[in-house]
Amino acid sequence: MKKYYAFRSSIIAISLILVLLLSSESLHMFLKKTDAYPYLRYKKKESTFIVEDSKGIPYVNYGHFDKTDVGFQRSPVTIAQKAISDYYEYKRTGEVKYKDFLINNANWIIENAVHDTKGSLLILEYNFPWPVYNLTAPWRSAMAQAQAVEALMYAYDITHNTKYIGAARLLLNSFFVEVKDGGVTYKSISLPLLSDNDYSNFSHSSMKENATGMKGGAGWWYELFAGNNNDAVVSRVLNGHMFTLLSLYKYYNYTHDEKAKYIFDQGIIALKDNLPRYDNENFSHYDILNTNPTFRYHYYHIKVLKQLYDITHEQIFLDYSKKWSDYFKSKSLFYEEIYNRTIRRYRL
Repeated sequence: MKKYYAFRSSIIAISLILVLLLSSESLHMFLKKTDAYPYLRYKKKESTFIVEDSKGIPYVNYGHFDKTDVGFQRSPVTIAQKAISDYYEYKRTGEVKYKDFLINNANWIIENAVHDTKGSLLILEYNFPWPVYNLTAPWRSAMAQAQAVEALMYAYDITHNTKYIGAARLLLNSFFVEVKDGGVTYKSISLPLLSDNDYSNFSHSSMKENATGMKGGAGWWYELFAGNNNDAVVSRVLNGHMFTLLSLYKYYNYTHDEKAKYIFDQGIIALKDNLPRYDNENFSHYDILNTNPTFRYHYYHIKVLKQLYDITHEQIFLDYSKKWSDYFKSKSLFYEEIYNRTIRRYRL
């Protein structure tokens, strides 16, 4: 027992030393090395274990949530991310195995997507519960839809087989359907109005000026966890909406499909109008419920906002990217994250 407590003390001491040694710049490099763009290092996901079958199609072990055994499942978003990763690896190395894996994952997407009754759209369903937001199977994900569109675009780029781009168009149509009707979109964003006190939290006047339509809740929000059961929680996860926008833009940039541009533009309006709701003045929020993100997701918020600024030149995206990036200069914040990771890993 004494050895255990000595080991625990050593771990905490090492965490403290890291806090003292790592400057804000070294912290930035630390994050870059460990928390890269999610579907380029998709095996780094926290609290999951991912294995691939012989075709390179992943299973994800989600483990237990609130006494619910989710276990190993096919995750549409992870499969789409794997296909995208395989495309980049094939382009980088020229190895045929990555091309084969890309096609296998793209084919899985087509074969497992569900048609609506009119045959006008495709939906990827999650056939397991997600207790975090009280979702029962089947539920849907805007991020899975968008990244599947991107994955099928890459499969078409490699093979020139029109079945991939055709399926991508049908997946894209799901964004015109609201969550309540079996889609992935909130077209009427009914959130509490921001008060004058909320406006006073902006760090400088340009952030206030660029938060247009704050009281109207304009645009379309793309839900990462979309369910139709009565007790499903509306989460409006920030990273899910933003990664959805990135994939939609890549598809538009490749195809010049005006539908994709319209969906992208509506999502940008919603992000501009609601971004201040995800700011708690010392960190970002993971979702509209004010859930604090892990360090990794906070970093994603910073990185993707900068990418969206580069695409749209909307100043509010750059303002918040810089503001949230400044939080990393706090060594106490870094200590808190290192300590939390230590607790999780060693169950102290």
